[in-house]
Amino acid sequence: MPGGARAKRSGTEAERKVKRAFEAFGWKVVRSGGSLGAADLACFKRGKVLLVQVKRRAGSRRYTSEYIEIEGFEIYTVVDFGRGDFRIEKSGRIISKRSMSLEDFLSNLQTELDTRQLER
Repeated sequence: MPGGARAKRSGTEAERKVKRAFEAFGWKVVRSGGSLGAADLACFKRGKVLLVQVKRRAGSRRYTSEYIEIEGFEIYTVVDFGRGDFRIEKSGRIISKRSMSLEDFLSNLQTELDTRQLER
């Protein structure tokens, strides 16, 4: 299999894993298939919308995400560093193995959404 096809397949698999992680926390997730530009996933929960770009960099220690701005939306980049090590940061930041894990991010976000709902 040519290198480009292999890279695309592994990138698509990383997107699926990130999608499943969000869904495990109750998010509705749509793979955008390029229709949202740089965002690969649109994630929806309780009126909150996150746009997510997914990158795969197995073997790397860090990734500098490009700054993406779409008015009114929070945009994040998730990097798959391999072996299930998914890290997340806001768009435009350096992502390393010291960045927050995707699971911790989703857990913290769940707590934030639950707190907001209780305050209503």
